[in-house]
This record gives sequence, C-alpha cells and structure tokens, in this order.
Amino acid sequence: MAATSPLQTGVAASSTVRPDDSPMRNISPVLAHLIEQQHGLITIRQLARAGFRGDCVTRRVIHGDWARMTSSIVRVSLLPMDRPTELWVASLHYEGAYLAGSSALEIEGLPQPKDGAIHLVGARSGRVSPLPQCVMHTQSHPTDVRLKPDRAAPLSAVVQVLRWARTDRQAAFQAVWALQRGLIDFDQLQEAVIRLPPGPGSAAVRRRMSLLIPGTHSVHELDFARGCRARGLPEPVRQRERLDSEGRRRYTDAEFNVAGRTLVVEIDGLQHLDRAVRMDDDWRGNELVIQGTPVLRVSTLALRVEPDRVYAQLQRALEQLRRAA
Repeated sequence: MAATSPLQTGVAASSTVRPDDSPMRNISPVLAHLIEQQHGLITIRQLARAGFRGDCVTRRVIHGDWARMTSSIVRVSLLPMDRPTELWVASLHYEGAYLAGSSALEIEGLPQPKDGAIHLVGARSGRVSPLPQCVMHTQSHPTDVRLKPDRAAPLSAVVQVLRWARTDRQAAFQAVWALQRGLIDFDQLQEAVIRLPPGPGSAAVRRRMSLLIPGTHSVHELDFARGCRARGLPEPVRQRERLDSEGRRRYTDAEFNVAGRTLVVEIDGLQHLDRAVRMDDDWRGNELVIQGTPVLRVSTLALRVEPDRVYAQLQRALEQLRRAA
C-alpha cells in the first residue's frame, strides 16, 4: 500500500481525537489494523463494538470522510474501488457467508472471470445484494473455510468450480490453474469428487472431472485428429513406435510427415503435471530434438479453450517443414 494511504496513517495514529478531518480520526490502532486487513472496509457491527454510534458513522459519510458501500459496510479508505475490494465487500456484507468457487480462487490469484460474477455460499436472503454480480449459493455438505476474507479453501473451491462454471472450458481452465500452481494436487481433487454426496450438480462435477482425468490417450488424440480434418490439415499418424537412446520403446501421440521430414505433436493431459511424468516428457522430447525431429507440445486444455490457436500454430510448423525440404 502506498505511503500516503489513509490506512497506513491510521495504523500509526493514536486513539485520541485529532484536530484534522482525517478519515482515521478517533480510530484506535487496533481498529485501524482491522480496517487495513479488510482492504479499507469496516462493518457497522465492528464499528459499534469499537464504540462508534450510528449517528457518528452517518456524519462521517455525509462529510465525505467515509463512503457507505452497503447497508452494513463503510469504506474508510477513499482509494478507487478495485476487484479485491469488491470481493471483500461481498464477503463482509452477509454474516456467515463466504467467498466460494472462482471467487475464492481469485484471492489466490486466479484472473477475474469475464462475467465478473462473485460467488458466495450462505443463506439465501430477500435483501438486495451488495453488488449486482453477487451469486449466492446454498450448500448442504460442509466446506472448509479460510479467513481474511472468509472463503472456501482451494480444494473445496475447485470442486465448486466444477459444479458452477458456465461451460466445460471455464471449469477446465480454473481447475487446471489451481493444479498448476500447486494449490491442490490431482489425487486430492479426484478423491474429493469421489466422496461428493449425491445432489444437484454432482453429476456435472463428475462429468467435468472425467474430462480432466488422465484416461485413455486415444480420446484426446482422436479429438486432435478430428480437428485437423475439420481445418483441412493432414491427418497425423498416431502412436508410432520409436526407440530412445536407452533402447526403450516409446510411442508418439501424433506425427506428420511432410516432404520427407517429420513433425511430432505430443498431447499433454493433466497427468503431465505430475513431476515424474513431466521429467519423462522432457527426456523423451529432448531425444527427439537431438535426433533432428521438431516437437510441438499441446495441452488438452489448450485444445478445449483455444483450439484455433493450436491448429494455426500447427499449420505454421507444417509450412516451415515444407519450405525447409
């Protein structure tokens, strides 16, 4: 936070009345620290516990010292609103509710979804939502919650993503994002899905999980071959046997032969996030390159999320082989 932030000023302030009109006047160091932790926000209930009467809060809002975010939250910091502040507002507004799904993962660094939705789990209410993009879910089975702000832990959040995501692509992107960053591991996720009790959305969770499971390679390879045909590209030879430098049999996912030269395409599912599998991929790919064979690596996620970009890159690689012949 910048040195001029009113929150930092407040942390150093005493609890005595100051003669200026700072938004932090009469704020004790303890309360100032709480405000800083909560991204410049404080609830009416928290202020009341600290001795601030309702009329005092109202005067500060009228004078422009503070800004009312919702009926139960004021903002002491008058810095511009940003996405983290929106998430904090949503989390604090409803007592007992917590950020969930992609919104809980945003706190961990997940990019904001295009629709801007803020997902929470809590009791449904007839009250006006603090932000129009808030989506309140109910959930019967227990979820582990982390504090500051209240949110589902990553494993629970990813299971919720698999349940609530608008599309399979969105679910796959957000789940793989968490896996790649080590917030969860694949075995944990698979076990959590297996233990998921029956109920609304559980079938969707299991179906989407099946798209991520390191299953038969042929499924992804067939999809890749279909994509090549649909775009007028040559169809690859699949599962061609090769011997590595140690004499072991290896099988490539897809190969293209152009003007006497070969291009290998390796299609990586989620099993390739495993450390041992990744190292094996590296050794195998390096052997091919040493032997003079170029290798393109394509993730199954890229095939789902940005297929046109994948095939455009493949086309450029094939054209380069033709020119080099």
